[in-house]
Formats: sequence, structure tokens, C-alpha cells
Amino acid sequence: MAFLGCVNLKEIVIPGSVTKIGTRAFFTNPVAKTATLIVEQGSYAEEYCKKNGEKFAYGVKT
Repeated sequence: MAFLGCVNLKEIVIPGSVTKIGTRAFFTNPVAKTATLIVEQGSYAEEYCKKNGEKFAYGVKT
């Protein structure tokens, strides 16, 4: 549980370079479930969020 205890966590930025996210990576952590995943449009992370019903928003490439 990577985000356990992060009670003020509001966003998790997932870079466009990420090509794999484990099955149910955010499923078992209630803190991570309240955060918005920030993803790049057209990225693997966007596909993951859509497929798994994760809350996401598009971020800006840096």
C-alpha cells in the first residue's frame, strides 16, 4: 500500500512514460481511492483509469 497514511493526498501524477500499472493498484487503499490520478491524454495511465473506473484528470506535459 504505497499511499497508506497519506491522509492529505489529493493527486497522484502518473507520467506518460509509465507503461504498466498493476491490477487493482489503487483498489485496496481508501486514501488513494479519494485522490485524482493526473495522466497524460492518450497514455497507458489514461487507458488504465478508464478501464478500472479510477478518477482522473489530464495533466500538462512537463
